[in-house]
Amino acid sequence: MAIKSTKLELILSDGKNYDIRIGSGVLNGLCETLGSLQSVSKDSLLVIISDSNVAPFYASNLRLALEAGGYKTALITIAAGEQSKDIKVATEIWNALAAKGANRRSTILALGGGVVGDLAGFVASTWMRGINVVHVPTSLLAMVDSSVGGKTGIDLPAGKNLVGSFHQPIHVLCDIDLLKTLPHNQWQCGFAEIAKSAIIDSLDFFHWLQANCASLVAHEPQVVREVVARSLAFKGRVVVRDERESGIRECLNYGHTFGHALEKVTGFSAISHGQAVAEGIRFAARLAIEAIGSSEKFANEQDDLLLALGLERLGLNQLGNSLSDKQVGAVSGAVTGAVTGAVTDTVSGAVSGTVSGTKDCVGADFAANFKDNNAANSVRNIGADDLFNAMLSDKKNFGGSLRFVLANEPGNWQTVAVDADLVKIYLLYWEQAQHTLAC
Repeated sequence: MAIKSTKLELILSDGKNYDIRIGSGVLNGLCETLGSLQSVSKDSLLVIISDSNVAPFYASNLRLALEAGGYKTALITIAAGEQSKDIKVATEIWNALAAKGANRRSTILALGGGVVGDLAGFVASTWMRGINVVHVPTSLLAMVDSSVGGKTGIDLPAGKNLVGSFHQPIHVLCDIDLLKTLPHNQWQCGFAEIAKSAIIDSLDFFHWLQANCASLVAHEPQVVREVVARSLAFKGRVVVRDERESGIRECLNYGHTFGHALEKVTGFSAISHGQAVAEGIRFAARLAIEAIGSSEKFANEQDDLLLALGLERLGLNQLGNSLSDKQVGAVSGAVTGAVTGAVTDTVSGAVSGTVSGTKDCVGADFAANFKDNNAANSVRNIGADDLFNAMLSDKKNFGGSLRFVLANEPGNWQTVAVDADLVKIYLLYWEQAQHTLAC
């Protein structure tokens, strides 16, 4: 019986393209897929890079299948977690590639979540000045976001992803059956990125997600497959218009200015990326009320969406929706202007999609309650100054201004340079709110 799947084609400005396959059981067709890619040779090594969480579940069977198909394989396993996005780990992988005889015709296959994808992509972009990489994401976050678009990176003490490159994969294969072993907190990471995409993309995606939150939290296979396809179609439309983030691709950072700062000050491990981004979305939604005249209704709708996806509040909450008139007066004129040429409508581009086959996928039945009190406890001692200083290293900043992606309705966004005083007031507001929640 044919496998039901969705296929997206990403067509880049230089004429290069690659396919994204989404479905249940599509990993079983990997050998056939690789055989259709002219740049992948059975005469050269196929190096699987995975981590200590994922490799025990999938690496051995994948190697057996690939070798049965005539491919020579090797496996490099890294420690699971953000701490592996480090130059020392990258160096260990480069040395392993040399020891295993990887050459310019070799291909790296990234089998794992966002950390594996970012690191493996970075290694692929630098090994012998660039070799092929195929992404097989095993987390919802990687499926809906990081596996597509060509961003690679490692972290520095100064911030996340400050060293990296743009290196597009030659294929992306999203087998939602691989999500059966995903812990529920990692589902949340994906939910936060999905919420971001729906808010920035369009009213249609936003309303669809509102209507399907319960099914998504219950991991219903058809809904999971559709949300992955919707998210990647949106990201694909952005990437084909701005591959190297010189303009509209900044919209994909919605919620991440605050989110990355929160991750940094908590040591990149105390709270999940999903919790940090969700809190960043809430922060941006409240900031947008004063900065660009967004409505409290839209801020509340975003908060409700995150709550419906199990992403609990850490700070900004029902204590209030906007600053007082006195506070606003103190920072009158603090918004220093929107970026020239900022896009305020739904992005569009050359992404085509087809659905084929007849087989529905089957997913595991996971619990729907994702409350995480530990996340709230981990930010209890985080102050406004800590977060502000961490925001200063954000890659979107220039000219001494903090720049935020802000939205005033679904699909209508802009990148805005916001005066430091206004940001600091909202950070103090967040600090007060999260202390109240902790009481």
